Amino acid sequence: MLRFSGPLVPSVEALLYRGESPLFHELKLVLADAVAGDQSALLRVASVIKNHTHMDISVQVIDSFDCDLAIVFMPFDVNHLLRDPALQAHEGTVFDVTTYQALLGGGQAAVDHKGAVSGVFTKIPAVILVGSRLLTQGQVTAAELAAGFLHEIGHLYHYFDIMGRTVATSFVIRDTMALLAKTHDLTYRSQLIDTAAKTLEFDMDAVDLAPVGQEKAFEAIVIRNTVAKIQGDLGDSKLFGGEVEFLADSYAVHSGAAKPLASFFAKLAKADGHTHTYSDIEYIATEAGKLALFVAGTLSAITLPVTALIAGLFIAYAGRHANDRNTPVERMEAVHADLVNLLKDTTLPQAFKESLLTDVQFISGLREQMVERSSLVTQLWLTLSPSRRHTYKQIKLQREIGKLVNNDLFAHAAKLSTLTAAN
Repeated sequence: MLRFSGPLVPSVEALLYRGESPLFHELKLVLADAVAGDQSALLRVASVIKNHTHMDISVQVIDSFDCDLAIVFMPFDVNHLLRDPALQAHEGTVFDVTTYQALLGGGQAAVDHKGAVSGVFTKIPAVILVGSRLLTQGQVTAAELAAGFLHEIGHLYHYFDIMGRTVATSFVIRDTMALLAKTHDLTYRSQLIDTAAKTLEFDMDAVDLAPVGQEKAFEAIVIRNTVAKIQGDLGDSKLFGGEVEFLADSYAVHSGAAKPLASFFAKLAKADGHTHTYSDIEYIATEAGKLALFVAGTLSAITLPVTALIAGLFIAYAGRHANDRNTPVERMEAVHADLVNLLKDTTLPQAFKESLLTDVQFISGLREQMVERSSLVTQLWLTLSPSRRHTYKQIKLQREIGKLVNNDLFAHAAKLSTLTAAN
């Protein structure tokens, strides 16, 4: 019961900003060879990541139409509540978890302020998938590719946050249930339950749960509160649908890779034809073309049913992404907010402040090159019901609040302090 002595600290928030991290620096050197055509260099990436983070992450090149990176990690139990949907094909498969059980028996699972992990976190296998076109098209630099790798590694830290809570909860339930089985003393049983509640930061009525026979009720309440806590951390899927990506970006920002990360995603968005990267002429021509085809299809009674069907399918497809938070503009805003938030630390050395200010200026310039647009079909979808309009307004409000909390005044203040120090 004493192995968890305090609240859990989220992984990314625990990381210190140290300028360009050693991991980022070494990844750039290795990936420079990969970008130059030496794909065998990707085999060295795993050892670089292992050396700096102690994580078991391998790299695999896949044939893909898209220029993109992705990470797939395998929970140690495919029947785990938090398993990846991609693992559903392994339903019912049993994995040997004896190694993990031995590690978890000591309650070992941690992330230090430099990003190195220990305990069970070193044993969770993950694979970073690299689209072959990303290496052959010559679109990205080694620094941009390295920043993309940092982003994918950042996803694993987010998984550690959730896993850490579920693992801690499992231990607390197991140990508390074992101790409750050994005593009928209501006062002692109440103390055990109260200790468990304080360890997990839950509100529970220890007196009501203390009587013999209430053990299952205690277990059910802890599990219910844990699920509610995780859902609360993840946020509403509509209003916080991009938080997972923002957190992964934050890891790269903390590693000193803000500029190449932003440049990397801007290039991917441009290659993917995202509307935020369109010029005025491209946007008007594209939307006018769609509208002209729709009007032409409605002029004939023969083509009208087909046109109506295609339009309906387009509207339904647009609805899947109408409130997508993972857009180029929002990603730039989130990176900018991270940088400004780091500038609030008055203990940062001047060199770090100057580096952050340079990053802020670069991100701001890149953001200004983008225009937040959406297709006419998407706009139609957003106006179809009051609930969708409400969600859209709530997202806009949340973004404005975020800009207010991390506004450019903090960057200007940091710039003045660095100028004063230089003089």
